[in-house]
Amino acid sequence: MKTFSVFRLLFFISLIFFSIQVRGQCPAECDLPNEDFNFEFCFGVGERTINAFADGCEIQLCTNQPIPSNANWIIFFPNGTTPVNVTGIQCPIVPVNGNGNYLIILNIPNVGACQGELVVDGCDDCTEESYFEVTQCGCEVCIIPPPPIPGAIYCWNFGDGTPEFIGHNPPCHNYNRTGPFVITLVVKAPDDETFVCAKPVQLLCDAV
Repeated sequence: MKTFSVFRLLFFISLIFFSIQVRGQCPAECDLPNEDFNFEFCFGVGERTINAFADGCEIQLCTNQPIPSNANWIIFFPNGTTPVNVTGIQCPIVPVNGNGNYLIILNIPNVGACQGELVVDGCDDCTEESYFEVTQCGCEVCIIPPPPIPGAIYCWNFGDGTPEFIGHNPPCHNYNRTGPFVITLVVKAPDDETFVCAKPVQLLCDAV
């Protein structure tokens, strides 16, 4: 009985959860307001844990152990948007396009998988201040921005790891690979009010 109790104690100690801070590339003046984060984590293979939390219209993910280059994260959207697949990155940041329950899976081929659910509740629906349209042709997308707000800061993230564009009307953007992406606009008004709009795009193109 003592041996069993000690085993259980050691097992729960091995599941101690620690947080790893993940920082985005967006300049400080465009950062989304901090939300009270909630997280779900799970235990897949061995003592691996997943740290997942929502910050506005972003999901920030991290696992406590390095992952191989063929391991992939899969994020399933609650509204039926094509799932986002991120390969070989230990701590990715994934833009999302609305509130709801997101299913997150970390799959490590020939080893195992781990999954959990994260509730996003700080990603506002597009408003008049942030609503934009997207047109696309091949690997290129062009933006029709919202009406400008005098003195506001506009931060565009195209979801492919390239630097954000700061400005009201971004130039057309070229992607270098096929895949689903989420374009996110953060508008920070002069009175510090923040407006967010995120839209998914599905591209079918050859790498350049």
